[in-house]
Amino acid sequence: MKRVSIEDALAREFLVTGYIAARQTGFRPSNLRRSIRNVRFTKIIYTVIFSFYIALFALFTSFKQIGFGVFAASMLTFAMSGLSVSSMMTPLSYAIYGSTNIRDFLLSTSLDADQIHRLVGKAIFKTVDYIVYGTLGVSLIMSLVFKEFYIFFSVAIGLSLGMLLQLAALELSYRRSRTRASSVATRSVASLLPMVFIIPIFLSGTLYRLSLSSLSSFYFIPPISAAFGNSLYGAITNLFWIAVFVYGVYRLIPDVSWKLVSGPPSAFFPVLAKKVSKEWKIIRSKTLALLRADFQAASRSLLGALIGGPLIVFLVILMNGISSSASNVLAFTLGIEMAYLSIMIPYAFYAMEMRGASALRMLPLSKVKIALPKLLLLLITYYLYEGSLTVVMLIKHAGILSMLPFLIGFFGPAASIPMTGIIFEETLKSGGSPTVMLTIAFFMVSAIIVAVPYAVYFLIRFFGLGLFNSIIAMVITGMLEFIVLTFLLSLYD
Repeated sequence: MKRVSIEDALAREFLVTGYIAARQTGFRPSNLRRSIRNVRFTKIIYTVIFSFYIALFALFTSFKQIGFGVFAASMLTFAMSGLSVSSMMTPLSYAIYGSTNIRDFLLSTSLDADQIHRLVGKAIFKTVDYIVYGTLGVSLIMSLVFKEFYIFFSVAIGLSLGMLLQLAALELSYRRSRTRASSVATRSVASLLPMVFIIPIFLSGTLYRLSLSSLSSFYFIPPISAAFGNSLYGAITNLFWIAVFVYGVYRLIPDVSWKLVSGPPSAFFPVLAKKVSKEWKIIRSKTLALLRADFQAASRSLLGALIGGPLIVFLVILMNGISSSASNVLAFTLGIEMAYLSIMIPYAFYAMEMRGASALRMLPLSKVKIALPKLLLLLITYYLYEGSLTVVMLIKHAGILSMLPFLIGFFGPAASIPMTGIIFEETLKSGGSPTVMLTIAFFMVSAIIVAVPYAVYFLIRFFGLGLFNSIIAMVITGMLEFIVLTFLLSLYD
């Protein structure tokens, strides 16, 4: 067997704990080595995808006829690079802190505290090394080829700031709060810090209208400074900010790395002694009891960002709708975005239940009953999103017919709930680590399931078969999807 260094061994354990989830679910993968290879392959896929987007934005700005501005490309490149490293670090952050086996092993060695901190920090970096090297390499090549150095600076600032914000979020999560209100505030800030990279993506329709000359007064503010990377003062400013962010990572990573392997963070697990008897309530409805348990888990987990994130995106999409000219095309585009956005929160709740899956299996609950709280939550979020968008469209005199398929077409997104339940069960069957191809296939099927009823509606409308027939066909299609997938989910009992 090939010998590995301690940091390599620690990095493998982080992959097992953070991505494969075997330590938290209680379900061991049938082949641990294959599962680790799957995670490594996932890292490669992530690197290829994000590197492709960075190269694509560089190409867009090099061809002037496309009209894709330097500032828009710079901000989107910054967002993609920041998202890449943040998304790779998030699974580690919420999974690792629940276990102390890594810390206990390190304390049994002859290493001193500084050596241990460095080892853990290097191991955590190894979980994102492909992303860092891949995106930086591609951005440097594209910068040299097209002589557009904003590409490299945008990626470097995004990566360094992404790691810094993720570490800051973890640092906040371990900070002890004096009151319950401050604890909630700390959790909220910790969860939402890395979400800043989503904002440029959903403001892309506005960003391309901004020119560099109109932003020259703000050239020293990151990440705006990256767009001025071709000028001397812009390059110096960017190098300064990159150095600041890298130094922040250097100072934070030893302390945060050790906290990650030292038990649960205080901000997420406040001491509840003497409060349990006062706050204990018995909920007779199993569905509501599960829903409440999921909300409690969300309030104590970094996965709470998956709940706060869609809410932020919802507000951004809504603001785009308000600032745009009303049309049927706009209503269709934003309506579809809202439909897909609404299924993210139920998916996050399934992800949070992964940690307690072994205990959940011991309860007298069928797989369909476990899915019911997510369906109730989807019903609320779906009509919150689509209803708000409908109000905006009506105010802008777009007409109710433009939003009618989304107000009636709930069964399409609803069918994604049993589909997500099937993904959840298959993930557990594989020990918490499905193959990359299986994961891609599941999410592609989920995307199609949501889209099919809407496609049926617009297809029948296109052939002029009438509004009533279109609505009936859409509802029947969504109901059939929901019934079939719910039946398939029930077979897992």
